[in-house]
Amino acid sequence: MSNPITHNGVAVETDGSTATFMEEVGATRADFLKRAAIFGGGAVATASGLMLLPELAGASKKSDVAILNFALTLEYLESDFYDRALRRVEFTNERAQKFAENTAEHERAHVEAIVPTIEELGGRPVEKPKFNFGGAFADQDTFLQTAMALEDTGVSAYNGAGPALTVKAVKEAAASIVAVEALHASWVRAMVGAVPAPLAFDEPKTMDEVLAIAKPFIA
Repeated sequence: MSNPITHNGVAVETDGSTATFMEEVGATRADFLKRAAIFGGGAVATASGLMLLPELAGASKKSDVAILNFALTLEYLESDFYDRALRRVEFTNERAQKFAENTAEHERAHVEAIVPTIEELGGRPVEKPKFNFGGAFADQDTFLQTAMALEDTGVSAYNGAGPALTVKAVKEAAASIVAVEALHASWVRAMVGAVPAPLAFDEPKTMDEVLAIAKPFIA
């Protein structure tokens, strides 16, 4: 029996038969760091794997810093969500656990990339908020449904804020991250039996819209 899931105002019929779709998606943290656009163009990675922009030292791009701090808040949320899931969710199949492990690595890598980039732009990274995910880890199905909502929101957030970035290397990095977030969204959608790509065009969300969605998770 199918169940409708509403995303961006569109009711999507789910079908459990699609749950076998996309057994393996994503890349290791090392692969992500190699592929991220911000890693090129003269950027240097430190021994700890952080991404820096030495050619932008002393630059002050207030609008870019504000957008990156917005993105950082979301990445903190997602990273914390998956880290907690790995400790609390009783996974009933290997695919769901693989998704959580792989995505946790990616979200940590996103945080580790954004923090030093904000600093290189002359900004100050926002502090990590305290999060409360309620009953999201009660079981595997609840975790996956929450993950789908977060990943869908993350994609719309990057698509909404990314075009306003002004530094080319940062715009390229944001594009690289949103591509990975979209793969996460498609992966988890397939596992819950939802259509992996329900729309031909994603509907961007404003910062206010995204923060309204994220607010219930902030303690």
